[in-house]
Amino acid sequence: MNPKSWWMWSEYFSLELQYMHRLQERMRIVGIDPKNIADEVKKEEEDEKARQEAEKQAEIDYDELPSSPEREDESDDERGASTPLAAHFSCATDAVIYGEIPRLVFASATQSAPKELKWYIECYEKLSAYQDTELVRQEILASIKRDFPEDPQAIRFVVCTTSDDVAGILAELIKRASDAGTAGMWEMAIDFVSECLEKGTVDPHSLQLRDNSLPLPAAHLESLFEQAHEGGVHSVRLFALWTRVLLGLGRIHRCREVAALCTDAAPHSPAAWELRARVLLRVGLRTGEHVESEVAAMLRAAIAKVPTEDSASLYSLLFQVLLQSGISFSQLSSSLDDLFSASHILVLSSDQGLYEGIISAVNAVFGISCARTLYKKVMRVHDASEAVFEMCARLEMAHLSSAPSSASISTVRELFERALRDSSPLASVSTSLWLSYATLEYEYGHFDKAHAVHWRALKNLKSPRTFQAAFQDLIA
Repeated sequence: MNPKSWWMWSEYFSLELQYMHRLQERMRIVGIDPKNIADEVKKEEEDEKARQEAEKQAEIDYDELPSSPEREDESDDERGASTPLAAHFSCATDAVIYGEIPRLVFASATQSAPKELKWYIECYEKLSAYQDTELVRQEILASIKRDFPEDPQAIRFVVCTTSDDVAGILAELIKRASDAGTAGMWEMAIDFVSECLEKGTVDPHSLQLRDNSLPLPAAHLESLFEQAHEGGVHSVRLFALWTRVLLGLGRIHRCREVAALCTDAAPHSPAAWELRARVLLRVGLRTGEHVESEVAAMLRAAIAKVPTEDSASLYSLLFQVLLQSGISFSQLSSSLDDLFSASHILVLSSDQGLYEGIISAVNAVFGISCARTLYKKVMRVHDASEAVFEMCARLEMAHLSSAPSSASISTVRELFERALRDSSPLASVSTSLWLSYATLEYEYGHFDKAHAVHWRALKNLKSPRTFQAAFQDLIA
């Protein structure tokens, strides 16, 4: 056996747990409840202890008393019947009922294998499938406390395992974090709050526990966030939870202040600016304020500070805010002029969802002509992207199906010709574009053109087998 391998120790631990469980089941089958035995043994031990104390108080020296001779005619059964219960089950009590063997296996593992918290926790979680394992549980928890006294995750595991009171757990975690004063400990407490909110354990608006309606003191949460911030934690997640709770409490002014603290702490982080913008939008919904102009101005300022390659999410949010404000397409286009500049398209075109989302939304709100104005700007700079052409073709074909005309078909045809010209790198690799082009011609009755596209595709594609099979299905 490799004593350094936690995996082997873990499997050995599981084996002993299974053996313990099967012995317990055998005892139950023959009518002996291990739990009752454990209780009786415990009672006998307590009685024996009380007897010894009584003898000591009476100052009786039992060593000097003559022992009663054993009756020669006493049978083995009679002697067994008079023997204390602990004598029958002393080994079983240790090894089976109290889990002494798995406990010893785990204790040996902690002495031999490297100290890794995940294995300690894995062994503890295995106990959930078994009964009468309190001795082993206490051994594992004591080992975690001993071997990981300053590990935030170890501290959280022990605290959460030994209590079901969410408010009490939070108070204890805040106390531990305050005593330690480290960013890691504060992050651990913040993790706990985040998981409570995400799991729905806590209603963020009323700060009530959903399960039993016991209050989770708002003072605990505010104290946590304040102290974590003072302790050097400036993560966006901290500010997201902080503003969420403040908004739930109706503390609008403080919520705005904390959102501003977030961008002050991380002025070049798009996530920080996005959080602040979304907080302001939620404030607007809560209070009825029109905050769109304020948010748009803030996002423009943020875009100027954030590196271009990291600004896609901010542009997307800015577009949503501008669209919600009800401005015209010309105003919208002017506001996003830098986004559709050559320098930004070259950097951001790899994020296809950005341009696709904006152009699709413009098509839905302002129509195909406005969407066409924008996608042509993208194509002038970045005309080698299969995703860009597929997006444009999808928009044009949707428009064509609703209002078919020879001019519309020509527009879509020009789009495919541009994408699949012989000099284009897409012509040799884009099976989907060739198939969309052939489908367009075939569905509108241009069968000769469809077959011409078919032969061009076979000529240009490096691997035409998929296209050939799909085309045969089309004309079948």
